[in-house]
Amino acid sequence: MRRWNSYIEIIYFPLEVLYISTLLLGFTGLLLGTNIQIIFNLDQVILLRILDMVRFLSALLIQYFPILFLLRGVYRRHEDGLVVVAGLLGYVSFHVGTAFFIPSNMVSEAYGSILGIVAPASMLRTVTSGSLTALQTGLPGAILVLLITRLVVERFKKRSTYSLFSFVDKNVSVVFGTLFLSLLAGILAALMAPYLVGLLQSMFTMIATNLNNPVNLFVYGILDRVLSVFGYSSWMHQQFWFNTLGGSWSDAFGTVYLGDVGMWTGQLAQSISGFGTGKLITPYYILNIFAVPAFILAAYQTYTDKIVRSRLLIFVVVSVVASMMFGTLLPIEIFILFTTPLLFVFHLFMSGLLFALLNAFGVAIGYTFSASVLVATPGSLLDLLVLMRNPLYQRSLTILLFAGLMTSLIYYAVSTYYYRMGAMNLINPSQQETLIAELMESIGGIENIKLVNASVGKIIIQVNNRELVDFKKIHHRVSKIVETKAGYALSYGASSYMLWNEIKAQQESLAKSA
Repeated sequence: MRRWNSYIEIIYFPLEVLYISTLLLGFTGLLLGTNIQIIFNLDQVILLRILDMVRFLSALLIQYFPILFLLRGVYRRHEDGLVVVAGLLGYVSFHVGTAFFIPSNMVSEAYGSILGIVAPASMLRTVTSGSLTALQTGLPGAILVLLITRLVVERFKKRSTYSLFSFVDKNVSVVFGTLFLSLLAGILAALMAPYLVGLLQSMFTMIATNLNNPVNLFVYGILDRVLSVFGYSSWMHQQFWFNTLGGSWSDAFGTVYLGDVGMWTGQLAQSISGFGTGKLITPYYILNIFAVPAFILAAYQTYTDKIVRSRLLIFVVVSVVASMMFGTLLPIEIFILFTTPLLFVFHLFMSGLLFALLNAFGVAIGYTFSASVLVATPGSLLDLLVLMRNPLYQRSLTILLFAGLMTSLIYYAVSTYYYRMGAMNLINPSQQETLIAELMESIGGIENIKLVNASVGKIIIQVNNRELVDFKKIHHRVSKIVETKAGYALSYGASSYMLWNEIKAQQESLAKSA
């Protein structure tokens, strides 16, 4: 558990960047969207160019989230700029390895120009035309390079000033060791890619055989969220939203529209409904407008300090409004994955269930969009408000509202239960007693605790006598211990609120006995 919690400490900085980038992407996408353009008619060229620029930059930052995770992970362990350089070069080397050994006959969505890594034929002897492009590796690729960099640093840090040879110091050895191992890892990833890509494509094809089957939609919903979290969302979305896997439709003039989003966009422009398009977008409305706000409010309850809660209130309100207006699903999902893995499993099940049930009830509310999937922000409240007066969608909107309210209650109840009782008891019911006993021993007993508060991942403890504190006894449990003005901040992860609650109970029991 301590090792997993260490990844939580790594994720915070890149996740904050990802969240702000998602807000910027959603806000600019909202202003550039069809609905706002119709209402306000933003025809100022300079303004539109700035909005385009911000949206493009935000999309790039979201796409490069794995790199931020890698660099933060390398720096946190060693706090050495040269090691960070080694990690970045290792990431480049890893993708160069994939570019030169990956087959060229896979689906185009499996490739990606990571950091501009493209090898044109004019630079190569073994390629006569075209270019070599790296494999899309997402978050797993960054984690692999992170582990390689840490391994190399641990291997060479024990050596003397000079490492491989008398003229090569340890820093250079770390860089080239990381480059070499990352290159090998990239080659192995390229050799394994056809099997993994083929497996996923087979699943995509199986799902696409009948998009009216709730079971197929259930599998689609789970895959959709898993691939998004690991950085492969564009791969799946491109094929189902704008290509033949999502279906096709021809209008009266013979124009062919491909994919679920493509068909919905074309049909809505012609005021046509009833063809079942939009089914791959509908659950986003519930997840963004109802599920994510419910989770945010449940997580907010774990903050027990009144001053902290008042400071966070504005952020919570902004987060809820942002999720409803343009969606912040991805950063919230990554936060859930790293801080509360069991809640993420619940979220995957609920996502698949929403795709299946909404399709079974014939509810289909799509997304009017025709640009790149990298800047898409489906499932906003504004899109629903625009359709409210359209009689063609009254039934779907009514069912959507009811399903959303039920989903909100379920997410709030399950998330609250997890933070209050399930974070430890669901896996190891006896763990809470062990953690409390070790914490009490390290902090000098319940009598030495002056004040205690909790947050979504930490316990903050003020003590009466610092000489009684010995955190060596809980280092194997806590991923990070920091002394702040408010007290000792102990990172226990999702179980922090449960531990705080037990400490408060012991303090009340002690006060009564006195």
